[in-house]
Amino acid sequence: LAKQRPDMKLCEKHPYIRSRVDQEEVAFKYADDDMGVAVLELPYIFGTQPGRRPVWVILIEQLQRFEKMPFTMYPAGGTAMLTVRQVGEAIVGAAEQVKGARAYGISCYNLTWRQFLKIVYRAMDGIQDRKIVDVPKWTFQAFGLVMRKDYAKRNVDSGIDPVGLADIMGMNLFIPTDDCKELGCTPDDIESAIFDSIKLSKASFEGKAKLLEMRGE
Repeated sequence: LAKQRPDMKLCEKHPYIRSRVDQEEVAFKYADDDMGVAVLELPYIFGTQPGRRPVWVILIEQLQRFEKMPFTMYPAGGTAMLTVRQVGEAIVGAAEQVKGARAYGISCYNLTWRQFLKIVYRAMDGIQDRKIVDVPKWTFQAFGLVMRKDYAKRNVDSGIDPVGLADIMGMNLFIPTDDCKELGCTPDDIESAIFDSIKLSKASFEGKAKLLEMRGE
């Protein structure tokens, strides 16, 4: 998105995005006739690593604020995604095929946040059709201001600016599946992978599973 929409100035607003673009530029400098360099632009990944705490625990925490409400408020956008197995297939395909320097847009499925959250609630609480209410951009920005103050109070430097995140979350950030097909990714059960991620995340959140943090031991 940062490369396709320079007008959004995402690298200026978000250190994490800037670091990813910088990493790609540095990596591509090593590409030549004898060595290819592939960058996989990975979206959200679902599935589990044995013994590892899923990143989705934070989503479980966020959804707790709506626990006593008859609906969940969330931005109206959407995202690309794939399973852990498909990531492995993409890595193998890129290693075998890449020539020169190339960035691959990785996606096997595209879901709106509404579609995704309904699956999350089925996995998390067995709720078959949770009502999801679209949050306007200004509401998300207001929440981002609260988060900014919280980060400042705790001396936290966030890689993603919580106010600027509103510009991203309201968009359908869908990625064509062409690159994944070219790399040899095969169909998988994304809903089952989401279930696996959410169930383990909930167990971790509730203290029922002893897992290693994603940052390592």
